[in-house]
Amino acid sequence: MQSELPSSMIGMLSHSRRASSGPIIALLSTAKRTLRRSGGGLRKLDAQMPFLRFGEEGTHHAYELFLSEPPFWGGRGAPLFWAYAAREFTMDALPMDPRLLMQKYLAIAYEFGIPYGVDEYVYVERFAAGGMSSGHVGGAFIEKSLQTLLYRLPLYGTEGRLSVHYHQH
Repeated sequence: MQSELPSSMIGMLSHSRRASSGPIIALLSTAKRTLRRSGGGLRKLDAQMPFLRFGEEGTHHAYELFLSEPPFWGGRGAPLFWAYAAREFTMDALPMDPRLLMQKYLAIAYEFGIPYGVDEYVYVERFAAGGMSSGHVGGAFIEKSLQTLLYRLPLYGTEGRLSVHYHQH
């Protein structure tokens, strides 16, 4: 059976094998078994939902709006919230109605009790990675990151821009 590992990886592992053969051989063997069991792994995902470069023709998905970081992080839990939200948008094809994007993003924040547009931080255990302020996500981050997503959305062919502003009464 032909190896399913890229030749560059096999070459790298073969070279490393000379230096410390035991662990590397075991790793290579496990990797081959895992690829066989997964039915092609990333190749299967790439066939169903190809990873496209920006501007490349094909169906883009809303998780791509999250590939670049927002201009700022609102709390140490914000990067994990951002990653979680990106995952929630994985299957949503672009272009996407800006109102739907806004509703879905705010629903994710609401699910974790994170307020929108207020200078308040909420501790979310799921986004804690250790440390004193770990797991905290700010309401101002939710507002500003939503603005970032709405700014990026038309770049993927969505008509018009929806602007969201928080007004304190």
